Amino acid sequence: MTAFSMLHLSDTHLSARMNHFRRNNELMLERLKDADHDLIIHTGDITLDGIRHADDFDFCHSFYKGLDRDIHFLPGNHDVGDNPRLSRPAGENGSAIDGTRMARYLAHYGEDRWVIDRERWRILGINSLLIGSGPATRERAERVGDGTAGRPRRSSSGTV
Repeated sequence: MTAFSMLHLSDTHLSARMNHFRRNNELMLERLKDADHDLIIHTGDITLDGIRHADDFDFCHSFYKGLDRDIHFLPGNHDVGDNPRLSRPAGENGSAIDGTRMARYLAHYGEDRWVIDRERWRILGINSLLIGSGPATRERAERVGDGTAGRPRRSSSGTV
């Protein structure tokens, strides 16, 4: 079995409007350019406030594009919103997830779920914010397993 390395990023909270975390992220980007990780995963809160400011997504997209590496993204509540049963809707300046907020994320990052097979590992990335979030996003949540369709089963014994 060949080894591979994975780097996990989270909660970068990037925005062109605020400088709170920018220097830390610039330092991280410098290190990532020299890193030799086989796989980079960002598990949410890519933006500082992407649910209210579309330009946060534009800024983040160009920020990571400078890395010239594949990064697999999943959204966080700062990117697509929170469970609508626990949050107010966008019309009330709330943070509830909705179709518009999901569409904004998908326009920049393509998918909110993915499957990566490496050696004996199968890594599933899912948008867990959709779970229990109501009918508007239920169809996407029900399709979480679609990415594994047609792929060979994985065995705990290590046989592929």
